[in-house]
Amino acid sequence: MMDRPRYRITRGGFDVVSVFGSLGAEAVPGPVVTAVLELHGYTESAARNQITRLVQLGMLERS
Repeated sequence: MMDRPRYRITRGGFDVVSVFGSLGAEAVPGPVVTAVLELHGYTESAARNQITRLVQLGMLERS
């Protein structure tokens, strides 16, 4: 079983993760993720919040 708390991915979380697949990348700078999500109607703040949430849950890694 996973050692993470139970989490059901939200649409915002899915959209963040889908940026990686859309770009065919394993690593993407935060400003690029934010810019792509802004094209899909997210505000900069909302995009950054989604990224931060996924990092806190251990689903994304920040370096």
